[in-house]
Amino acid sequence: MWKKIMLACITFIGSVSIGYAFVRQMSAASTLNIAKLIPGYEVILGTNPNGQEVVWDVHVENADNYTLSTYLDRVQHCTQTTDNISQNVSKVAYCNFISTVSGKDDKPAYVSAKAFDDAFYASNQTNSFEQTELIDQSSISSGNLKRAFIPSPAQISSGGILGITSRSDLLGKETERFALSERIYDPLNKAYAAGNAGPFVRTPLSGPGGIAYSEWTSINWAYHTGNNPTTNGWAMVDVRPFAQVRKDRIVSVLNSGYQKDTLYNLTQSNNRYKIRYEDPAYSVSFNDIKFQGISITGKRIIQNQTIELDATASDTLCVYIFNDAGSDLLYYKALNGKQLDLTGIPVGKYKIAVTNEHFDSSTGRPTPSSALSSMLALEIVAPHQIVYTKQPESGATSGNDYEFMKNVNSGQTIGKITVGSQGVMPLSYTVESNGDQTYQNFEIDGLDANHSSSSLTLNVKIKSNAPDLLNGSLRTGTYQFCINSVDANGSPTQPENGKTRVCTSLLISPTNVSVAFQTPSQTKKSMSEAQSGWQEEAVSTPSNGTKITYSIISTLGNLTTGDVGIDPDTGVITYHGNNAYGKLTIQASADDDPASGMDNYRVATVTKEVVIYRMVNGSISPDANSSDANIPTFSASDPNAKVNGTIATIRGSEGTPDNAVSGITTYRYEIKPVDDYASFEVLSNGTIKTKVNLGVKEHHITLIVKDQWSTKEIPLTIKIEQANAENLQFYENQSSHTVINTKTVNFTDTNVSVYATVKGSSNTNPVIYQVKDGSTNVIEVNSNSGAITIKGAGSVTIVATKQGMSGQADAKAELTFTVTAAVQNFIYTTDSTLTTERPKNGDKYEALKETYQFNQTFYVYTTGNPTGSTVTYQLKAGSPTDVISVDPDGLVHILNASMNTQIG
Repeated sequence: MWKKIMLACITFIGSVSIGYAFVRQMSAASTLNIAKLIPGYEVILGTNPNGQEVVWDVHVENADNYTLSTYLDRVQHCTQTTDNISQNVSKVAYCNFISTVSGKDDKPAYVSAKAFDDAFYASNQTNSFEQTELIDQSSISSGNLKRAFIPSPAQISSGGILGITSRSDLLGKETERFALSERIYDPLNKAYAAGNAGPFVRTPLSGPGGIAYSEWTSINWAYHTGNNPTTNGWAMVDVRPFAQVRKDRIVSVLNSGYQKDTLYNLTQSNNRYKIRYEDPAYSVSFNDIKFQGISITGKRIIQNQTIELDATASDTLCVYIFNDAGSDLLYYKALNGKQLDLTGIPVGKYKIAVTNEHFDSSTGRPTPSSALSSMLALEIVAPHQIVYTKQPESGATSGNDYEFMKNVNSGQTIGKITVGSQGVMPLSYTVESNGDQTYQNFEIDGLDANHSSSSLTLNVKIKSNAPDLLNGSLRTGTYQFCINSVDANGSPTQPENGKTRVCTSLLISPTNVSVAFQTPSQTKKSMSEAQSGWQEEAVSTPSNGTKITYSIISTLGNLTTGDVGIDPDTGVITYHGNNAYGKLTIQASADDDPASGMDNYRVATVTKEVVIYRMVNGSISPDANSSDANIPTFSASDPNAKVNGTIATIRGSEGTPDNAVSGITTYRYEIKPVDDYASFEVLSNGTIKTKVNLGVKEHHITLIVKDQWSTKEIPLTIKIEQANAENLQFYENQSSHTVINTKTVNFTDTNVSVYATVKGSSNTNPVIYQVKDGSTNVIEVNSNSGAITIKGAGSVTIVATKQGMSGQADAKAELTFTVTAAVQNFIYTTDSTLTTERPKNGDKYEALKETYQFNQTFYVYTTGNPTGSTVTYQLKAGSPTDVISVDPDGLVHILNASMNTQIG
């Protein structure tokens, strides 16, 4: 039975998983493979006779094994005296796993190596060793024990497989000695201690499971009391068993004393470690991580939630939580079921694995477990939070955040949602009531079909079909709404006010409606125009939902409210006459239409001035020189008709005072640019002047008289008549002062002319002469010089005309001119010029002599007197026609003059 128990104590678990482990001497944790036993670790493998769990130290590891030894504080001491070795076998019961034999030749007792081996492996012996189970038998049955032994000096010396080079490491106490397999060895001094080193025999044996061990036939012992052996008194032999375990069967090495359903932070150290070893009888499957029935493997979950592990374990489901790389084991928890509460695990990315473990918190002994499952990813995040910030668009009047028609129109943004901590994105949003139904006017922009978004900022805007829109803008008043959010996992299930649910309100203030008269400028109406009435219409913006009211707020002049009124609804003005004129101020006020029952607008007013005026009048007075008292009439020669002459004066009358109320009325005068306006000007005092010398005719102009409010046109005709003609008279000649009315000349008179003039005239216009009836039978007269060409006998009338100066009639005079008949005279001239008369004696011309030549011809020249007569030539009767002939044109032919008698 003892051998069975001891065998069970030495089997260990193997695994290749990663985790945290702690060296006993270190103050901080070291991150290591969770399957690794670190030299310096302390693990529990069994129980001593006192019921205490026996602590084993981890000394060294190699590629396959870990080497452990019982911790010195738990080592079994075998003590007895030299004088009772043979009798007191019962005292060796203190040496729980040592069998003693009697000393020989009075030599001290020795420890049987076989008894040590039997204590591990014997299955059919019954002795005092049944009291102790140094190694849990279950670990033996799992085949994890590699070897159990008492070390030799070589094994514990420098370079030995145990790698122990210090006595303190080996013994734990400097004054103690350790029983070796051959003889007493002092590792501190690296020498054999005093004592017997007798022969020994090692016999290979084969234990259960094929694990080798050796039987030692002799062993030395050491005194507990220092380096000098004592033959009298008590002696102590410290026997410290060693074992080797397989590395590949360890799943994890975690603190002992862990309780179920408690999350353990593996960054916290402990002095005792419990081994989880892989047992083929244990298996586990790990398929998914869920939250509220939804898979969240590889996704996010907010802090402090409880998740469900889709895993199958026949015993206890244990959770191993690693860092995101899967290299560092951070947390461990043995579950009651499959629900894992994440409370206490900070924000971060993790890998999760599970095991199927036999969980017994009452002992620190090794426990069987499945291998570590595959790892599934999970990210723990802080719960999401949202913040609402008002964000009015521009346009509102100073002092207002939101104002009707300004920045609360359909589609405009009123605020924004900002995501603080993100939680598990995307977040789903709803706009909810905050005590009334006004929340229905708002929506969150940028959400998908599931009302979700991963954006960190979202605008809250006014719906395009918001129920409280008026003319496309939210009506005035207070609006309230809440925005609730849940993450992609549906958390939180209940809204958290101020975190995942924010509520707000906004006040929309009335706006200033715009109002303006359609004709904003001053309205001016004459009294006659005002009689028919008119409308002063104003418009408001917006026009829907508003109403304009009209009123008269003041009158000036002799106007009273009895003389004029305005329709409050239409703006139609009624004038009652009474010869009243002056100013009135009207006002248009725009506000909410009372029929709407709303208050979306502040009252807006606009005023306008209206003037009702009396028409201006005027009168014209001709200048005193006018020959007509009513129509300016002047002779062209009058100074009034000359440049800068005065024609008349215009005077304004009636009209309306300059200020339309009382006081001075200023009249202004102008000439309308029509007809003969360019020849005249009107001075500011009303005097009408000429700008040019006026011609003889009726001149037409239009004068304008104005006051401040009205204009009147007055047409004016100006008559300019001609001056009397000059006294044009005929005189005998230019030097004569004798005026003649008739003149008689002979037909044959030469150098005849006529002369007419106006004595003393400054008129330089020439005198023009002409025959009154235009005939030329008697005479022709040079129109400029008055020279007369006599053509025949008779009487004609010569008319002399002199154009008058500007505005003066033309001067005319007539002369009766008579040509008397006379005998025609001829003269012979010396040549064809007809200018030199040939010589003559008395009334006989001297003979014309020519030298004869046969067939000679020559002309004779004769002219009539007066000139212009036609002469026909012929031979005088009795002339020798056989000698000479003459043509009618005066060509003389000599025919035959051969005889003297024919000369002559």
